[in-house]
Amino acid sequence: MLILRHLAGPKERIPHMKFSAEAVSTFGSDEVTSDLASMAGRRVLISVPTGFQMRQFVHSGVIRLLHEHGIAVSIVSPSHSGEEFEKEVPKSVEICALNFKEGPVQQRYWAARQHLLLNGPPTDTLRQKMVDLWRRRPSAALIAKIGNPLLRWFPSVRRKALRWERLILRDKALDELLATKAVDLVLLGTPGYMPQDGLLMHAAVHRRIPVMAAVMSWDNLSSKGFINPSPDCLLVWSDYMRREAMNLQGIPTEHIVETGSPVHDTYANANRFGSRAENLRRLGLDPERRLIFYGTNHGGFITDEIEIVKKVAHWVENNALGVPCQLLVRLHPQAISGIYKVPTDPYRALASQLVKIEFPLVRDSRLSWELPKNDLDHLVGLLRDADVVINSGSLSIDAAVLDRPVICIAYDSVSDLPYDRSVRRYYDYTHMLSLTRCRAVQLASSPEDLREKITAYLQRPDLDREGRRTLVEQQVGRVDGNSADRIVKAILQMLSSRAEEASPSY
Repeated sequence: MLILRHLAGPKERIPHMKFSAEAVSTFGSDEVTSDLASMAGRRVLISVPTGFQMRQFVHSGVIRLLHEHGIAVSIVSPSHSGEEFEKEVPKSVEICALNFKEGPVQQRYWAARQHLLLNGPPTDTLRQKMVDLWRRRPSAALIAKIGNPLLRWFPSVRRKALRWERLILRDKALDELLATKAVDLVLLGTPGYMPQDGLLMHAAVHRRIPVMAAVMSWDNLSSKGFINPSPDCLLVWSDYMRREAMNLQGIPTEHIVETGSPVHDTYANANRFGSRAENLRRLGLDPERRLIFYGTNHGGFITDEIEIVKKVAHWVENNALGVPCQLLVRLHPQAISGIYKVPTDPYRALASQLVKIEFPLVRDSRLSWELPKNDLDHLVGLLRDADVVINSGSLSIDAAVLDRPVICIAYDSVSDLPYDRSVRRYYDYTHMLSLTRCRAVQLASSPEDLREKITAYLQRPDLDREGRRTLVEQQVGRVDGNSADRIVKAILQMLSSRAEEASPSY
């Protein structure tokens, strides 16, 4: 069922014409399309299935910039009427509420898909995820185990399977939306890795509507399987990610645009928080003490992380780290609500004058872990002035952008967990290996090792600085505050190219 809100009047559909994204991939960062007047009234349909896409396209300013250029915007979202994020977009933006529910066939297919459609050897990440799949969904693992070799042995069958995938990944409401609304371009936050994005990509390609897809996170190209169908334009963060798209996914370089990460635009002007002392006082922290920031993961990633946090809190309370410290523990949004939530009372019990516990304000929404716009500013302020950042995931990238020493938890609070259930396995994932290969982080292999590494970083914050710089350059690319602007310029360029090809020639 599809519910439309803020519906603008219909406009005549421009026939879809074949075009190349080569021009888009070569435009300069300061160029602006020359004929913006021709863009007025054109419509971009943007997929926002989770809170991360809110950060990508709404909080980053992408939608606001499109609006300023006269582009009509529709958002496809599982939202319900009156959600908070509607206040953060221009009133003219149309909200298309998609009530999408996966059936048992689609659920099983999505579980198997990233392994089933591989066209080469699996990455280290996918190899381990296949082990996990056998444990969680053996029927889906069996489909992938049998189906993938068959598709690779018979290329003609593979080509048909990729083309016919739409028979499985099809949604009647989306088809109806695209059949009745003139849409000039579809913008996705992932290249089909989320169910809503996959459905929308297939529906758009079927109707010959151009698709521009962004890479949501640094792990996606190596951990989510084969991209099908291929978008007309893939937005990546860095040259390293461009090469991943070419080598792992077979995307032609002329269909790739390097924009940087719009989510990290907020990190580019971190000096807006004033001095460290001013910022920490504003945050309710003591500027005279060193700040240890612990960002937890969710319950599906690490077991009983509270036991690890308790150790750090104990060291802080007992002044066991060599210098006076304070600890701020921020729970992962998915640890607060959703299928991976964890008990929060044990965290609350740790709170004291020296230990602060923070629960991100996860909104009541159909979007998973949707956070208010100012939450990212708050996080950047915390990270900027932390002396040590402890985590077990992607906060490592965020901390490195701000040149903060990073320690990753590489041991389990429960002893003797087998490797395939241990947090240790994540550090053998393809993208996580970048952390250690760049020498950007320290891996703590035990409580004693964690304490030693905290103490070392407190004494020498410059340790691993060069590795952090290398990691940021490799994975994130440019952090200059202009990534959202580059995305909008790519959209304008693609719309302009399409308009030129649709114009009659005499």
